[in-house]
Amino acid sequence: MFGALLWQKGQKIDDEQDIFNILGSIFIFIQFTGIGNCSSVMPFVAPERAIVYRERFAGMYSPWSYSFAQVVVEIPYILLQAVLFLFLLYLDKFVLRLPYTGTGKPATSSS
Repeated sequence: MFGALLWQKGQKIDDEQDIFNILGSIFIFIQFTGIGNCSSVMPFVAPERAIVYRERFAGMYSPWSYSFAQVVVEIPYILLQAVLFLFLLYLDKFVLRLPYTGTGKPATSSS
């Protein structure tokens, strides 16, 4: 779905606006990924709030240690998602490029 926003954008860069279009699309991808991460974590974090309050008032651990543990647990998932996104973006923009003829059709060899 998001590959359509960058389809053949890197073939012909004439001015700053073309670069801004590519960077804006990448920014939207990153925002979508971040919102997806937050949405997927919220169902697990919300029920734990009562447990955290109970254990914090009982003096079991500090809020900083709980927050740090939550961040450390999410790092592998976010790293995997970022590597997958970069791999797909790299394939889309640099490896699977078709020659652009300006007509919307790929160039054919004339041999």
